[in-house]
Amino acid sequence: MLEFIFWLSVLGLAHTYIFYPLSLILLDAIAQRRRTLRRTAPTSSLPTLSVSVIVSAHNEARCIASKIRNTASLDYPRDRLELLIGDDGSTDETGKVAQQVDADFVRLIRAPRGGKAAMLNRLAAEARGEIFVFTDANTLLESDALQQLLSHFAEPRVGCVCGHLVLASAREAGQSEGAYWRYETRIKEYESRRGVVLGAAGGLYAIRKRLFRPLPAGMIADDFVVSMRAALAGYEVRYERAAVAHEEAADDYASEFRRRVRIAAGNWRGLHVVRALLAPSVGFVAYALWSHKVLRWFGPALLSAALVSSAVLAGSPVYAVALAAQLSFYAVALLNVLGVRVPGAGLARHFVAMNAALALGAWKYLRGDTAPIWAPTARTSG
Repeated sequence: MLEFIFWLSVLGLAHTYIFYPLSLILLDAIAQRRRTLRRTAPTSSLPTLSVSVIVSAHNEARCIASKIRNTASLDYPRDRLELLIGDDGSTDETGKVAQQVDADFVRLIRAPRGGKAAMLNRLAAEARGEIFVFTDANTLLESDALQQLLSHFAEPRVGCVCGHLVLASAREAGQSEGAYWRYETRIKEYESRRGVVLGAAGGLYAIRKRLFRPLPAGMIADDFVVSMRAALAGYEVRYERAAVAHEEAADDYASEFRRRVRIAAGNWRGLHVVRALLAPSVGFVAYALWSHKVLRWFGPALLSAALVSSAVLAGSPVYAVALAAQLSFYAVALLNVLGVRVPGAGLARHFVAMNAALALGAWKYLRGDTAPIWAPTARTSG
């Protein structure tokens, strides 16, 4: 039984991190050989859709003016664009700063602190655009980002499009996060070719207005739920690498860890909302969701099972080697915590911290501790 547990755990981890991405590459190669890949219609053939850029903000006085100016600089007709900023009970001058920026396409909506989901629902109810573009106050879009996102909506089967979020930080924590993000980005690219990107990045994604449904009260993983509801409705969810947005990664491991715990807890609740996608009858979407998300979220349990079972079975050379490899990996991560520079130690630490956050997030979800209130992550630049 212990051997079964060990190999099942190893297989689960290998599938979510290695075999699933490889299966996407294989499916893409087969599709290209059969010439069945669908191409996005060129931007020139797309009617100019009206767009509502939606931003929920709490205590973002430091960056809200830059966000407005950045939106104004986008290469998109001003008469087809509106920016809705929701001031979610800010205690700084977020609202005042937003009103001082000379931009006639901005609408500021204030409300007592209620959390991001409640504010997004309020903003969506006020939005007039055919397409909703969700983004964050500290996320800056490149000038053609909207054009790149919207090009996909020329195809009626497309319901949601995720942009390419570029994370930047001068610190090692942010660099490790960036390396992992690049790995995830490659997976999204291949998923997109199958029409099934599993969850948008909250920094930049777009959805048809008619597909947006109010988020459940207290929902944290709003980006995951909104995009997966589009898939649940039978629409494709795509990824557009050319729709680039820039955002700072967390400045330190503590900030990143807290963010991941909050997201992990929210993801479990979000999964419950779109649980119908887990049914095998859904097809490839179910395979992708189980492989990329559910198994990944069970990663802490699989890692623990592999470690404990190999320790008990260490009398056998195979399991002794497996135990030594695991302990060495965790030791490398610990060396990074202690400030010892070893090649790959930053990524090892990031992986361990990510799984610890997943475990704590799952525990918080099981306890019902998923408060809807959030605070902006501290960053060095304005």
